[in-house]
Amino acid sequence: MPKDAPGTGGSLIGMARGLGTAIGIVLVTPALHTGGGGRLAVLILPAVAVAGSRSGAGAAPAAAERE
Repeated sequence: MPKDAPGTGGSLIGMARGLGTAIGIVLVTPALHTGGGGRLAVLILPAVAVAGSRSGAGAAPAAAERE
């Protein structure tokens, strides 16, 4: 994160939280309305979390590479 823009980190975290909430609502609502019930919703969220963590792995450059 840039040292001259300290608000950038907070904004990025806020955007990530908002995006995660929106994705969670978009995935759980149809699961509950299609008759899958809570079980389908409970299976969808961890699957998306694992897929998201794997897709972002290694995306950020190491601290030594940034300097």
